[in-house]
This record gives sequence, C-alpha cells and structure tokens, in this order.
Amino acid sequence: MKLERVELFLVRLPLKRAYETSGARETHMTRVLCRVESEGAVGWGESVAGEVPWYSGETPRTVLYALEEFILPELFKADLSAPQDVDEKLAWIREHRMAKATVEMAVWDLFAKRAGKPLSVLLGGTRDRILCGVAIGIQPSIEALMDTIRRELEGGYQRVKLKIKPGLEVEIAEATRRTFPDLAFMLDANSAYTLRDAPLFKRIDPTRPMMIEQPLAHDDLIDHAALQREIKTPICLDESIHSGEDARAGRRARFGEARARRLRRARRARVVRRDARDGHRPGAQRASRVAPELPSAGRCLRLGALLRHRDHR
Repeated sequence: MKLERVELFLVRLPLKRAYETSGARETHMTRVLCRVESEGAVGWGESVAGEVPWYSGETPRTVLYALEEFILPELFKADLSAPQDVDEKLAWIREHRMAKATVEMAVWDLFAKRAGKPLSVLLGGTRDRILCGVAIGIQPSIEALMDTIRRELEGGYQRVKLKIKPGLEVEIAEATRRTFPDLAFMLDANSAYTLRDAPLFKRIDPTRPMMIEQPLAHDDLIDHAALQREIKTPICLDESIHSGEDARAGRRARFGEARARRLRRARRARVVRRDARDGHRPGAQRASRVAPELPSAGRCLRLGALLRHRDHR
C-alpha cells in the first residue's frame, strides 16, 4: 500500500480545567493531527507532544518539522504491507518518537479501516470495554483534590493517578487514603525529587499507593534502583523509558543489585563457615578479611582504580 495523501493540522484547544504537574501548568492543549489517505480509506493520528519541552524534548513545532522534512518523505517512498512497516522504515531517524508515532497511529487506523475491523482487534485486543483510570493534576487545596477524586469516581473511573510536587506529596497520599480507604491510587512526581528525599517516600509507604511514577531525574536509572531498595511502594519509570532496551536496563539496575547482595551474603556465609572449620572466633579478624560492603557502583570505581594502579607499576 502506498500513501497517497497526508494532511497535517495544528489545533489549540482550551482545557475545561487547568492541568498542573510538578513541571508545568497547562491551560490549553496544542496538538498536531495527521490524516493519511490511501485507496479511498482514511486514518487519523494525533501527536502527544506538549507545548513546552519540559516532559520531552519534542513540541508541536518539532513534530511538524520532523514530519515534513524527514518522516513523510520517507513514507511516501515506501510500499507498506503492514502497519509495522512504519517503524522499520523510520528506524534510521533518531529520536523524534512522538513525531513518528503521530503518523504511525494514523497508518494503523488506516489499515484497520481497510480491513473493516476495529483498531483494537487489529492490535490484538479481545474486549469491547476496558476499565479506565484518570490522571488528576495538582489542585488548589486538599479539599478540592478530594472533591475531584470523588467526581471522577462517580463518573466511572476505577483508579486515579495523582500528581505530586515537593511539599505536597505526603499530605496528598495520607488524605487520599483516609478519605478513600479502598481506592486504588498512584502518585506521579514527574522527576521532581532526588535520592535525598527518600525519607518522604518512606512516609508515603503506609498509605499503600499502587506505585510512585518517576520520582527522580528523567534520565536516571541507578538512583531509582537505589530508592526502590529503600521503600516498599513500587516505582514506575516513565520519562526514563524510551525503548525496550531502556526497560531492560532499568530491570538490570533494579535486579542486578539484588543479585549483588545475594552474592555478598553468600560470600559472608562462606567466610563464617571457613572460620568455624578452622577454629577461628567470629569477630574483628574475620571482619578484616571480608571486603567492605560497597554499592555496586562504588565497587566498580574502586576496582577501576586498582587496575589503573596496577597498570602503572
């Protein structure tokens, strides 16, 4: 299938209510819409890039630029046999993921229309109804937030995600759990905190949120893994994950340290058994033979220093 015509639209719509996060306060939504046409069928896609590049480096203007200069010329040359071909054809273009997704969604919709199937079926879905959650921005007061949650639950939403920011996180979590004892809720920090804020998240643990989304820096995996080891609430990564490899790296950062801890425990156990076998009393002598318990990163840095020292000798 060849794309015969593509139209791009830039729309700016006012929001009924301002949407505030730890990084921005939005009163309007500006989006790029993409309409693709082939053999009488039409598909639509929508960009999700925000007006300012605080969440992502992409904006509506960068989306338009990438589509017009690189993405659409590439796709006009292509013969698409399946919607998955879009990703393959555009793989050489680095970044600009939201721009790519704008037209990729339109092509998926186009193939669904041509096949006479709902898009959900083409994507492998089996349901005609799904349970939905809603994201709620920071409100003027805790009372206003509780009222907003109540309104959304009455509207049929099954769970809520609440935006938080420094100074307004523990109070939100505690008030939500107190007001809605059985509510499935999660918190979203949008990279507003550092590892030094771990005590705050420990105070949130008793409120039992489903998860805390992206509490630390947008490009950090190591500190997120360190924070997860200190708190009970699961951490969800968002801004840090741009690809499947990013997700795998996050998993390695989380579970690699767990494996390192198991190895350290096993090593200590071997030393204790050896001391017992050799007749040594556990204590200072044994401790002097056990390597200090350094974090994995610290161990790597120390090992690197030792290797450099050895190379210079």
